[in-house]
Amino acid sequence: DIDDEDDMKDRRDVMKETNFEVEDLDREDFDASVPSFVRALGLGAVPEATARLTEHSTWLGSLHNTNEVLEADTVTKLEGLSQDIVSLAQRAPENAAHVHLGPDLARTLLCLISRCMERLEFRPLRAALQALATCLISATAAAELLSKGLDTIVSILKAQDGDESLKLAALQVLLQLSSHVPGMEAVLGWSDAPSSPTPYEVVLSLALDGMPGQPRSEYVALTLLRRAGLYEALARFDDCCLKLEAVEGSDAPQEKLHRLAAEALQDIAGLIEYLSQPVTGRDVQSTCFLLEDELLNGHVSVESKLPPVIFGGCGAGPAANDPFAQGQHHLYGFLESFLMGRRLLPGLCILLRRLQRMPPEERLLVFRPFQRLICTLLSCTGGPQFLAADTSTISSMLKILQSMQGETGRK
Repeated sequence: DIDDEDDMKDRRDVMKETNFEVEDLDREDFDASVPSFVRALGLGAVPEATARLTEHSTWLGSLHNTNEVLEADTVTKLEGLSQDIVSLAQRAPENAAHVHLGPDLARTLLCLISRCMERLEFRPLRAALQALATCLISATAAAELLSKGLDTIVSILKAQDGDESLKLAALQVLLQLSSHVPGMEAVLGWSDAPSSPTPYEVVLSLALDGMPGQPRSEYVALTLLRRAGLYEALARFDDCCLKLEAVEGSDAPQEKLHRLAAEALQDIAGLIEYLSQPVTGRDVQSTCFLLEDELLNGHVSVESKLPPVIFGGCGAGPAANDPFAQGQHHLYGFLESFLMGRRLLPGLCILLRRLQRMPPEERLLVFRPFQRLICTLLSCTGGPQFLAADTSTISSMLKILQSMQGETGRK
């Protein structure tokens, strides 16, 4: 009938308009500022950000060689670079331009930072540090920074009369770098040629001395120290499990190793509980909440310019707007990276295999933090998926627990 014909005609018009807009995305004269049906779905955001990021890379390559004083437009472009990296990290974290351009961006930003330090150009220096922090979302950029060394970044933190906003930006760089396992080991000074003092010792000194009137810097420093504490506890647990695996066939008592493993597990469970908290779960009255408030509102203040992904430590994007999701603990990217890098699940499997041969006191000492850790992981968004991904280890753990239940008749 006539109504059906009109409906079919409307559908054809919509399809024509959609096809036209999809084709227009590849045109050089396409106006990205014009709102459209396709752009509302965000289908063109990735190629647009990729093109801009390529332009940023070319522009940065020549910027540090110029003899002109860097003006305000340089700061604006550096902030735009950060926004484009975050956009790509949210929409295409695996294969976007911020991954394959990461080394070039990190290298040129380091050169720009050195230039600004020599010429005392503080505003561009701060913007370059914040752009570098955002760039370190990708592991490729982190590897490039580690190959060049952290001396430049650490020297900003060690400056006695340095600008506090520059120290905040340098702390942000170290915090994002520590989201990667090699980066955290470099911060701790576990690399082949550690600096003295290590970045960790410099940050610890700042935290112990206090940073009056700088709640943001204090918060970033404490967050970095807690992450370092988690990684150190994971390393202790990994070392204990490797030693236990070496004496797998021996019936000799290993009370000391069991106790050390239990202590490490207790520290791991407690730190994961804290570091997996959503930002809405902390005390609103805290002075440190000033920084978190910026993250909750989904924007960055003019003063801090802190990308929201830094506290998540990955390129998975900001937390969902769903109030239920915001209230849950999250297995952030850096947590998953640490747990996998230090072989937490295989270590738990090694420990459980010895559980049946332990005296009752040692068994209880080990099982309590094990239970707390597993419950903590299961309570995190993404935690069950992380546990289920390692099918061989999880199946081994379940078989061990089931065999123990069958022998004792108790859960």
